[in-house]
Amino acid sequence: TVNRIDIFHYWWDSRTYYYNKVETSPDGIVWTTRFDSEVNGRYTETYEGKTINFTSSPIRYVKNILNGSSSNTGSHWVEIRVMGK
Repeated sequence: TVNRIDIFHYWWDSRTYYYNKVETSPDGIVWTTRFDSEVNGRYTETYEGKTINFTSSPIRYVKNILNGSSSNTGSHWVEIRVMGK
């Protein structure tokens, strides 16, 4: 059971990643969007990362999709933390 996901991308140059989407699934078939930067708003990366809180749900899989950044066409992950109660 998960209620929080922390996403950390490369942040040193204060970049913004495009089409940043976090999805979760209990089975790898049905996916729920927990954050979508094109809907919820883009943000500048910092060393604190991005915290996504939501109602506790049974989750087995987490996806984080990116499509380049304000600095270059690369997508860079540092850490993904999945937390529950």
